[in-house]
Amino acid sequence: VNPSVNDSHSSKEKSSRSTLKMRNLSKSLRMKRSTFFGAVLLLYCLGNVQGACPNKKFLHDNVCPDCDTQTEAEIFTSNRRSRSNRDNLVLVIKEDPIYHPEGNNYFVCAAEPVVQLIWHCEHGSCR
Repeated sequence: VNPSVNDSHSSKEKSSRSTLKMRNLSKSLRMKRSTFFGAVLLLYCLGNVQGACPNKKFLHDNVCPDCDTQTEAEIFTSNRRSRSNRDNLVLVIKEDPIYHPEGNNYFVCAAEPVVQLIWHCEHGSCR
């Protein structure tokens, strides 16, 4: 038996095992990375769907804790996501209420906030 042939065979076997381990490790890392990004994407989507409680678009467009003056309310309503000319109510809520889905319907969000002031805004003008 030629020792150099055994060494060569042994080296190839070690190299093959090492390559297999690297492939398995690489595959495992890809799976973990895709699972992580999938979870982050899912959480992001859940937080931005229309039915999220509280609805982020509603909060952005209608709840302004600092709109104590007509000018502040008009600036706030001009920055809302919905750019239509429809009326807008700006609610001045100073303390964060506790929101919860109402009943078995995930798309109805309930809260009992203390509303200090309500501005009715039409075409950029609030009263």
